Amino acid sequence: MKFRKVQEVGRGTLLVSLPKDWARRMGVKRGGFVAVWERSDGCLIIDPSYGRMEEASKITITFAGKDEEKVRWEVLGAYLLGYDIIEIKTEGRINPEARERIKAAIENLIGLEILEEDSSRLVAQCLIDPSAVAPKKLLHRENTITVGMHRDAVTSLLRGDRRLAQLVVKRDDEVDRIHFLIVRLLRSAVRNPRLADKFAVTSIDCLDYRVVANVIEAIGDYAVEMAEVYLGLPKDVKREDLSIVLREVSEILCEMQNLAVGAFLAKKINLVGKVKIDLHHKLIERLNHLDRLVAKEDTELIPGLNSISASLAKIGRCCVDIADLVIPLS
Repeated sequence: MKFRKVQEVGRGTLLVSLPKDWARRMGVKRGGFVAVWERSDGCLIIDPSYGRMEEASKITITFAGKDEEKVRWEVLGAYLLGYDIIEIKTEGRINPEARERIKAAIENLIGLEILEEDSSRLVAQCLIDPSAVAPKKLLHRENTITVGMHRDAVTSLLRGDRRLAQLVVKRDDEVDRIHFLIVRLLRSAVRNPRLADKFAVTSIDCLDYRVVANVIEAIGDYAVEMAEVYLGLPKDVKREDLSIVLREVSEILCEMQNLAVGAFLAKKINLVGKVKIDLHHKLIERLNHLDRLVAKEDTELIPGLNSISASLAKIGRCCVDIADLVIPLS
């Protein structure tokens, strides 16, 4: 950290000198321009590269001697780190089956498109302009999908609708795609103050957004768990009292999640108590009642229904965790 003394010249004009070694490295010379703007916390950002075309960042992943799954994870890691161009190459020929699976992994990442391809290499480039996609909107979309997932998982159990349960499992792919894009954008915002300013987020906000995105993604996983458990049940649930309580629990969870995420995005601290106290206590009471009813069910259904009850409780815990991250507007 370097300190500079503020000087006054003319009629109240304040001047601060720039560090000479920094100016030399950045190519800042007399008569040149730098961009200056105020961050939300009052700090000033001095950007010597404003207006210049940024070079696309590139990474090369070597296939030779690696397991195909490891290559796919490296592609995902490069995407999350914000690389614009990802090249996969080998000295010989990429196995056709492995190539198709790697291409499928690339196509599952939003904005990443294969632009070049031959027998020994693949080149993919992310075509999304990060400044055009706000993490807040993506987080809202991720939330909407996962609320629908756990609601439909319970509905499939109540109606005996196995097709609906299968759709819940399939929808998790969309949640993952959105989640990966959120992580990519937040990493880019941390590295690029201009982008963070455009998103209207601070470094702390980026951290909290990342945590909330992870928690919402976990809610989607719990919904998938419930759907898969239902698909494995030997028969459908018939008891009306059990169905009524399951429906009540589902409604409470939908309200909790929407309220928690809405409070987080709008920074409304006054809504936290309703999520963490009123609705959560109500949820626990209903879940305890559900467990008592499950204990009276047919023996072959009890393990599966207990697993579903546990997943519902985990979703409730996730909603409380999201509410804990609500920071009031200053």
